[in-house]
Amino acid sequence: MANAHIAPSPMQQPHQEYPEKVYGHPQMPPQQRSASSQFRQAVAIPNLGMSPAPVDCPACGQRSMTNVSYHTGNTTHVWAGVACCLTGLLCFVPYLMNSLKDVQHRCGSCGVLLATWHKSGVVEVHMHG
Repeated sequence: MANAHIAPSPMQQPHQEYPEKVYGHPQMPPQQRSASSQFRQAVAIPNLGMSPAPVDCPACGQRSMTNVSYHTGNTTHVWAGVACCLTGLLCFVPYLMNSLKDVQHRCGSCGVLLATWHKSGVVEVHMHG
């Protein structure tokens, strides 16, 4: 029993280094992975909606997630008119709500304006592929 093996306490265990996990394509070296490989499918520019989406930019040729910004449009003005008629005082509320505004999509790589999604459901394409 004098030869019984006693496991070292956690404080005495030697430090082990674990390899870092690499996500993406394991067969490609990290320097050759492109940003476009993270999005398998791109949305056609005329099909853009209210939220960001991956697109193939016709200006720079990169596939990236669009950056969206919200802007006052005709629908915002209509809702402000309705609010003014119903309440008299709350006509400013639609201008504070992004859900009632038009959405502009810009390329996530080069920043060019690609399209504007109007709250009416119409997509105004600014940059064609």
